[in-house]
Amino acid sequence: MVITIIVLLILVGVTIATITGEDGILKKATEAKEATEKADADEQVKFAVLSSYNSNGEIDIDKLNDNLRKIPKLTYNGKEIGETENRIETLPAIVNVNGYDISIDELAIAEGGGTEGGETAENTCLARDVLKVDEKNKTSPYVIYPARNGKKVLCQVLYGADSEYGIQLITVETEENFSIGSNDETITEDDFPDIVSDKIDEDCKRAIASYNKTVQKLNNKAEEYINPEYTDVGKARMIGSNPNFSKKNNVEDFDTKFVTEFEKKVHDQLFNLQGKIKGVPSEISKQDVEQLKNINFLNGQTVNLVSQYVSEVYNGERKANYVYLGLLKYANGEIMPVDSKDYIVSFSEHDNVSAGYHTIKGSGYNVTCGFSPVIQLKPGTVLHKENGDGQTPETAYEIEATEKKLATEVLKIDANGNSPYVNYPKKDGGNLLCQVLYEAESGYGLQIMRSEELDEITLGYGEENAEDFKYDGTATVDDNFKQAAISYNKAIKKLNDKAEEYINPKYTEEKNARSIGTLPTFSQKNSESGMCNEFQDTNYLSTYKLSGLLKDEDSNYTKDFEQINKIKNGKLSKEYWWPSRQITKTDSMNSIYFRIRTNNNTSTISNQYLIRLDYSNGTTSSMQKKLGIRPVFGIKEGLYIKSGLGTKSCPYNFE
Repeated sequence: MVITIIVLLILVGVTIATITGEDGILKKATEAKEATEKADADEQVKFAVLSSYNSNGEIDIDKLNDNLRKIPKLTYNGKEIGETENRIETLPAIVNVNGYDISIDELAIAEGGGTEGGETAENTCLARDVLKVDEKNKTSPYVIYPARNGKKVLCQVLYGADSEYGIQLITVETEENFSIGSNDETITEDDFPDIVSDKIDEDCKRAIASYNKTVQKLNNKAEEYINPEYTDVGKARMIGSNPNFSKKNNVEDFDTKFVTEFEKKVHDQLFNLQGKIKGVPSEISKQDVEQLKNINFLNGQTVNLVSQYVSEVYNGERKANYVYLGLLKYANGEIMPVDSKDYIVSFSEHDNVSAGYHTIKGSGYNVTCGFSPVIQLKPGTVLHKENGDGQTPETAYEIEATEKKLATEVLKIDANGNSPYVNYPKKDGGNLLCQVLYEAESGYGLQIMRSEELDEITLGYGEENAEDFKYDGTATVDDNFKQAAISYNKAIKKLNDKAEEYINPKYTEEKNARSIGTLPTFSQKNSESGMCNEFQDTNYLSTYKLSGLLKDEDSNYTKDFEQINKIKNGKLSKEYWWPSRQITKTDSMNSIYFRIRTNNNTSTISNQYLIRLDYSNGTTSSMQKKLGIRPVFGIKEGLYIKSGLGTKSCPYNFE
């Protein structure tokens, strides 16, 4: 009997705990009731806000106050909203409905607010009306987002206004990297996993600690870009995390992701890692990756993802097992691990029977990766269309109308040697992508140089009239030599004349264009040395009666060469002419070479010879070469920049 009573009392206790405990039925019921009440309050306020828009797509404050007054138990500043007193005057504002605080922000109301088809000011539009993904054509609009750090960032729409996640923009160019792993400066002794193992060194512990914090760390870094005028607090994340911002820091534990027995052995036998490693990926990366495909982001180029991975490699020949921890990347439409050299942690067990040893080791590494934050945009944000319709980076929508500034104030090379990009309008339509070579204060005026897609010009034999070169000397010459000699003598002016063909008179004064590599002052661009009479104390030219017939070498290129090497992003991989001459004597070949200087992304100037004289027998040879020309334009004073970011994909545009 006593035992029965005790059992009944235990069952009663269990029942009471089930009903009233921390996870009890009553508590869950209360939480569900509160959630329902809060959702109802939110919905009532949302409806009042949506009913308060005028025909211009803007909230009418008086109408908003009147609509809010109709909601039961709504207070503002602790009192009911009156007909003339205690009324909301500006947004954002906080009201209370039935004990729940609700924020009203004009720029953060639900999508679909305002009159259907309502109009905005001339040359503007609402973000919620135009920022949508065209999955059929794999495109989405571009937007220039004014980040909190004062820098404007080119973005592309990742999720559109009609998605369940709201308008989310992914940055196209941040020019930022992040560091993760054993050298992470934010990791302290307190962050080390509590692992007692002589198989794992301190670098490995630091790397594991950094790895565990990666998702939250990068999402926090993304939030540094938030401009609260256009994005709510917390509504930024790293690409590859959960698109739902309330779940963006969610990760899984390593324990749930075993694939092989060796991974399990690594986890709970070899290295005592049970409960120590987090951040193994779930399926959440795939959601973002599908959208990257839908918008053809960066034409399928590599994008680093915040999601992490664990993988095993078995090397049969070396009888070694490896487990790697690292980040994922998106490339060519697929999710894949970063290159093996970029993993953060490795664990290995290695048998070498012939050598008679067995090793177990955990190692930590540090990697640096590109950073691509995703930022949510408030749907009520107004976009400006002065620059275009958002279909390309060059025609990106602007969230803030760009205040026009003098080109001389904007087009400057920064302290790190980054030269801004700017479109130079061609006189017959279209643009030449250019970069700043000299700033306005340089002493040479503001000069910009072409950056991409150089046109080519041929120097050497083939295009000149051989009869124009008068020679009755003793060297053996043919028509090719004569043509090459004329081309060599005319090279500087020929290249500069070609550069002048690109001049748009609206932006550049007549004659104020040149080929890079001349003297920087336009009035001196065709300056050259005299004729070459002797060379290095020899009389070879006199011997073959070539003295005074070919132009001498010069050093006019040096100023431009020094300047372009100060510019971090100014070099091109394509070889192109520099209108400056060089003459060299090569005793091993018994030859003198007459050359035009060239440049091909090296720290030194190269050369291309057009004429060769063999002074051992008086024979000559000639060369023809087709290379690019890189024009430089002087920019008129008083011109303004109207739009753009100065990046390669979104260059500045003149007014």
